[in-house]
Amino acid sequence: TSKQITKEATTNTSNNTIPYQELKAIVEQNQNMIWVLDRDQNCVYANEVIFENFNTSPSKEFGKAYLNRFKKTEFPETFDLLEKKLSEEKEFSLEVSVFHCRGHKIWLQLKAIPKISKNEEFDGYILYGTDITVIHEAAASMKKQSELISVLNKEYSKFKKIINAS
Repeated sequence: TSKQITKEATTNTSNNTIPYQELKAIVEQNQNMIWVLDRDQNCVYANEVIFENFNTSPSKEFGKAYLNRFKKTEFPETFDLLEKKLSEEKEFSLEVSVFHCRGHKIWLQLKAIPKISKNEEFDGYILYGTDITVIHEAAASMKKQSELISVLNKEYSKFKKIINAS
């Protein structure tokens, strides 16, 4: 499971250590946004994808600064829910909307995987953000099309009654 992978990845034995540079290279090749949080929910690492998508810098991401992005959403309850989930110290997934550096809204699927220390204790999270904007746009488009079809069906029924009456 993902928890086992996290546990193994954070285990520092001579047989099971991934050198930092190799691990960083793997993370930087990932197209997802990746934040690494410590046990107090402070961001201690953020990958380049985050800096590119939000036109931000480490100083605006590290510590608790990363949370500011979620406070500025159009859904204030999102921030409260995220804080609640982070405090539970267990794996979770959450969809959130945030603003891209170009000013438009994007949707992220956040997946939080707990980091487990060598002492089998909660040691923070690895937080993955996947851009799922196209899924939300497709759903909105399908809803609009469905509404349009419904209107067309009603108008067609009216038209049919007029034709049949004459």
